[in-house]
Amino acid sequence: MTGLQAALWGLPRSGIAEALRTSGYLNSGTAALAAESSAATAGERAAGRFVPALAAEPLPPRAVPGQPRLLFEKLHPAVSWVSRFLAAFVAILACLTATVTLGGLPVPGVHEGPKREAATEQWRLVDTGRLWTDLGADVLAFSPKDSRLLLTISPKGLDSWDVTEPEHPERVTPGGLGVKSRAPLGISQDGRTLVVADGEEVSGLRTDTGQRVWSISMPRNEVKALHVERSDVMLAVSDATHFTRLLSVTPGDTDGGKPTTNGQIRLGARAAQFSPDGKILATATDDGMLRLWDISSAADPRRAGPPFAAESGRTSALAFSADGRLLAAIGADHVVRLWNVGNPERPRPLGRPLAANAPVTALTFSRDPRLVATVGIDHTAYLWRRN
Repeated sequence: MTGLQAALWGLPRSGIAEALRTSGYLNSGTAALAAESSAATAGERAAGRFVPALAAEPLPPRAVPGQPRLLFEKLHPAVSWVSRFLAAFVAILACLTATVTLGGLPVPGVHEGPKREAATEQWRLVDTGRLWTDLGADVLAFSPKDSRLLLTISPKGLDSWDVTEPEHPERVTPGGLGVKSRAPLGISQDGRTLVVADGEEVSGLRTDTGQRVWSISMPRNEVKALHVERSDVMLAVSDATHFTRLLSVTPGDTDGGKPTTNGQIRLGARAAQFSPDGKILATATDDGMLRLWDISSAADPRRAGPPFAAESGRTSALAFSADGRLLAAIGADHVVRLWNVGNPERPRPLGRPLAANAPVTALTFSRDPRLVATVGIDHTAYLWRRN
């Protein structure tokens, strides 16, 4: 152990700084920074970035009246030179330590992980936008033809609402057949037919009266999502443990028709949703992961991007925005979480637009990008404004 090491051994940081200052190798400003505690102001953090440069500047030794010289000054010149070098090294090391503590330099080996995108989504509950009737609501959908028309459905029946003025929604046509809780649904492009996968059948209902137009039997199949095209209905069917099959049916004005298998994904789905253009299928699995699939060729579905964590464990429902760039996932905790999936290869989380005191079980986006509708655990529909 050198004389300097012996002199500095066991001293606190402030003591080391004082000893180095009296030796003439640190000025008062550098020593103060070297001795600074981790609690520092913003200005001190900025100053910490200059510590290495200050420590590297040659400073002339100066005597401090009434203070003893350090032991190494009485040694042989060669030994004194080595001691001086070690003193400079210790000074630089102390300054670097202070700088790292103050946040001026990165700490090697510390990985911060992927940064979450700022939550740009802000949703506000519309005043008087609570849509409650004695029928209640379990699922809902906006008409793709008219963004002013919202349908809410429950096992008791179907309601339609004119939401031209979200602050003053009007109930248009109540009644009609009900569907099972949280049944997958879609609306035809002309807005005249509501397609619902209810139990072991897929049915077409008139949106104005709720009366059944056609029905197709789907024995032993659990439909997770459906997409209504011009003449066909595309279905995603899964038992949630093995495969997800892509089927299509061509309904007519009467009952009948037989589903055709187009392709399959070698992974089960707990929940699923088609994008508005029918080219992407989002799936949620029991392992808490979300995946996007390119199904532009239904016979050969492919991964559109890497899987990403749903953050809430099991996802109970999924929804795409009208432009397909936003994916909403409702977790077991009834909280909506959002991802920007405009680039499926790099999905980006957007945060939580809904507060924990607004538990949600179903969600749908309007063609009006500013309007969203949800169903709460109280079986009531609510309207929300997006920024």
